Parts: sequence; C-alpha cells; structure tokens
Amino acid sequence: MVDIPAGTFGMGIDLDEVDRVVAEWGPLGVERDWILKEAPQHEVAVAAFRVGKYPVTNEQFLAYVLDAAPRERPSAWGHGTFPLGAANQPVYTVSPEEADAYCRWLSARTGRSFRLPTEAEWEYAATGGDGRQFPWGDDWDSTRANTAELGPLTTTPVGMYPAGASPFGVLDMAGNVE
Repeated sequence: MVDIPAGTFGMGIDLDEVDRVVAEWGPLGVERDWILKEAPQHEVAVAAFRVGKYPVTNEQFLAYVLDAAPRERPSAWGHGTFPLGAANQPVYTVSPEEADAYCRWLSARTGRSFRLPTEAEWEYAATGGDGRQFPWGDDWDSTRANTAELGPLTTTPVGMYPAGASPFGVLDMAGNVE
C-alpha cells in the first residue's frame, strides 16, 4: 500500500479544452461525450488515504474466488477458468459489485480495512494533483506504460513499467488495463 497525503486539486477539464482533446485522441476511439462528462474542471479536496501500489492480480483475485465462491468470475477468464499464464497480471472485467465484495473479503481475511478508491482519489493518486496529463508528466511516452502503441495488445505483469509511476509511486495507473 502507498500512503497518499491529503490535498486539493483541479479535477476534470475546462469546457474550452474538450474539442482539442477529442481532436487529439479521437483517432484512437475517444468519443466527445467521454470527455464532455469531465467538464467543467473544479477544485476537489481529498483526505489522506492509502491505495495499492499495484493493481489486484489474477492470482490475488483467485484466492477470493476459491474462498468466497462469488456469483461471478471475471469475464476475461475464458469460461470462468483461471488464466494460468497471467497470474501476476491485473485482473479485469470484474463488475463493480464483485470488486466491492473482493474488498470486503480482503478486509475480513486480513483484519485491515480495504475499499475501492473514489474517482477523485484515483485521479489524485495518478497525477499527484498538479494537473499533469499522465502519471509521469505531460508528454506521452509509450515506453512508460503498456498501451496499444507499444504493441503487447494484452495485459503484462504488474509493475513492469516503473518509469510510468505516479508522483506517489503507484504503478500501472496508465496502460495495462487502465
């Protein structure tokens, strides 16, 4: 876990920036409505919190599946079968309800409190609250995250891109599953 200090930051995007962002990222499939919902930019205060240094892995989620027998498994697990070759890769296609259930299970198993971060907490942990576009800064660098530009076209083990860490040291907040 990584300690994230309390802070205030500008969350979202100015309305006059929406069209520029859509023009820049539209060729990659970004839709105007996706960006428009982030406007207008507004100040958000975030209390101190903790967040996982890495995303939850398939192996970690498997422990929950075996112990708690949830109603659903990640749809990315073909036919509900654990992906043996991807144990240390991030779990994805987990419903919000199942993600919350995983946090409750983990809390009960460890005696520590776990929950999903809020949208504001996640953005603050990813950017450090200084308005940067990516966890590492404002300039795109395809070597700092697993994205389509780099080429794996599948998930990779968590933590493989340490140069892409957020200002607080949290990894995989851009790329991989995103």
